[in-house]
This record gives sequence, structure tokens and C-alpha cells, in this order.
Amino acid sequence: MIDIISILLVIFLCYLVLFFISIYIKDNSIVDIFWGLGFGIIAIMLFFQSDQYIYQLTTLFLILAWGLRLSSYIFYRKLKKPGEDSRYKEWRNEWKYFYTQSFFQIYILQMIIMFIIAIPLFIIFYGEKDFGINIFLIIGTIISLFGLIYESIADYQLFKFLKIRKKGEILKKGLRKFHRYPNYFGEICFWFGISFIGLQINIFSLIGFLVIFLLLIFVSGVAMTDNRYKGNSEYEKYKSKTPALFPYIF
Repeated sequence: MIDIISILLVIFLCYLVLFFISIYIKDNSIVDIFWGLGFGIIAIMLFFQSDQYIYQLTTLFLILAWGLRLSSYIFYRKLKKPGEDSRYKEWRNEWKYFYTQSFFQIYILQMIIMFIIAIPLFIIFYGEKDFGINIFLIIGTIISLFGLIYESIADYQLFKFLKIRKKGEILKKGLRKFHRYPNYFGEICFWFGISFIGLQINIFSLIGFLVIFLLLIFVSGVAMTDNRYKGNSEYEKYKSKTPALFPYIF
């Protein structure tokens, strides 16, 4: 039987500790490092509360691979470029009741979003039937692995580019020749694969994929980054010819 309360409590305590650390080091952007690790913690706790069927074990490995890669990448990038991310700096300057607002609008909000996106995980690990190796598991795993590899390549290409970039220069080579946000495309594919595995149990498994899709398009992904480069003539030209998410390979 899944104990959601214990999982919720553990994740809440993690975010609470992060909040107090952020106060001490004056950097709210450390919360981004925990994003991937948080899903890993949820998956591990769910797995040991489940019947541990093959589709549950596969999901655990996929989430751990994705979460560790993402968190280690953000952590390494932060080591190379210490200090608070520009988004969080703006909020630090704008918010009147900074500590109260940052606790609820950054840490608690991210925790809520995490649990909503993790709905397919709860569905998968709550499954009490052994489906064996079936079409949902095979297709879902392939899609998730594709997304994981794709966004890893996109992040690596960006990392190499940032080392040699001149001021105002835009990366338009590699995967970004075909679309502006290959990392977000890979992320969406990964969560679609996870949600697809859960479809064999419940159609509500698609909620995780739909939420991450909408967030990356309208909130924290495409919209935010496009706005950041607003007024950059090179980026505007690149944007007019290159789709945002879905690659135009021809």
C-alpha cells in the first residue's frame, strides 16, 4: 500500500532544508538542483512500497537516470558559474515580503508541481497487477530513453558552446539547427514515455506529461527564454526561421 503522507513529508522536509540553506548563502536558485533528485526520492520510496514488478523496476531506473543526470548537470554548471540565477535575482529585488514569498512561490510551489508531474509514478507503483513485458512498457521505455539521450546531447552542445560564446551570440548548430529548444523537446519525450508506461493502468497517467508540456511551453521554458532574448536581432532572425519545440528536419 502506498503511503503518500510519508513521501510528502520527506519531500517537504527536503525543501524546508533547502529554503534555510538558501537564506544562509543568499541563493534561491539552488532549488533547481533538487528538481531531478526530488523525483528520484519519490520513485525510490514508491518502489519499496510497491510489488516491484518489471514495469515498476524499469520506471525506477528511468527516473533515477533522468534525475541524476539533470541534477548533476545543474550542479556542475553552478560550480562553474556560482551565484544566483538572474530569474531569482529579479524576484529578490521585486518581492516586498521576500522570505515569505520565496518560501511559498518557489519552494512550496515547486513541491506541488513536482507531485502533480509525479502522478504517473504514483499510478505505476500503485499497480497491483503484473503486466509483464508488454507493448506499453517497451514503447514507453524507448520513448523515455530517446528523450533522455536527446536532452543530454542538447545540454552537452550548449555547455560546449557557452565556453567559447561571444557576447550576444546564439547557438544555432547541432540539434538547435532543427529547433530552438531540443532540451525541452527531450524532456517532453521523456515524460511522455513515463506516462505511456502508466497508461496500461490508468489514463490519468497522462497528467504528468500534459503538465510538463504546458509548463515548458507557456511558463518556465519557451515563453521565458524567448522573453529573455527579446530585442536580440540575431535571436529574432533565428526564431523566425526555426520552430521552438518540434524539429523541422527538412
